[in-house]
Amino acid sequence: RYFVPRFMGKTSEEVHIMLLDDKKKFIKSEMISKGTVNASAVSIRKIVASAINSNATGVVLAHNHPGGVALPSSSDILTTKRIFKALKLMDIQLCDHIVVADNDYVSMLDSGMFADFEY
Repeated sequence: RYFVPRFMGKTSEEVHIMLLDDKKKFIKSEMISKGTVNASAVSIRKIVASAINSNATGVVLAHNHPGGVALPSSSDILTTKRIFKALKLMDIQLCDHIVVADNDYVSMLDSGMFADFEY
């Protein structure tokens, strides 16, 4: 519900994060990167730095697939795994990665895609 309206009408791919405190309450949200119609570079360093600077203990990652489908690509899953590991080193939990397309979205956590990530 939070991310779908933020991506409505976007014609280029964007990556956003929601930062959460240790009670999983909202601290803030920010755009991490903006790319092209089908790709956006993700700075893992920027995600980790933003979480640390905000004293966040949880991060929800989200990005859009403009004009596409909400299913995560293999590249999305690989990048998510890398972000998961980088945040874990700082004792920060990647709570979910939401992929949005139009009015549809997929939660990678709810879809079981985090199951093979090492906790």
